[in-house]
Amino acid sequence: MGWQEEPLVREPGTLAEPWRGYEPDLMNLCAIKAEEFHLLGYEQVTADDVWRCVRERTRGSQPLHRMVEAILGLQIGQFMNYATLDAYRGRADDESPLAALPWFDGGKRG
Repeated sequence: MGWQEEPLVREPGTLAEPWRGYEPDLMNLCAIKAEEFHLLGYEQVTADDVWRCVRERTRGSQPLHRMVEAILGLQIGQFMNYATLDAYRGRADDESPLAALPWFDGGKRG
């Protein structure tokens, strides 16, 4: 008989409890990723936008190295897909990563 870990139910993209203290460090990585996107011409992307995207893309409780991998491995196309779907779902316009873009009207055309 092997040892089995009891399944833990957590929000998607949450960290396992022992890693919660590293959340500020992960936010610094998100800021670095946002700066990378700025160099690619996406000046409106913030560290919070990257963090929300990564948390939505990860499911269940993740070990620290998986969260780091998810942040540093995030590509601009993946982020823009997240931002577009997020806007399509109708999150408040001022919270959407696309809201700062001059051409984005929050899906109000019609």
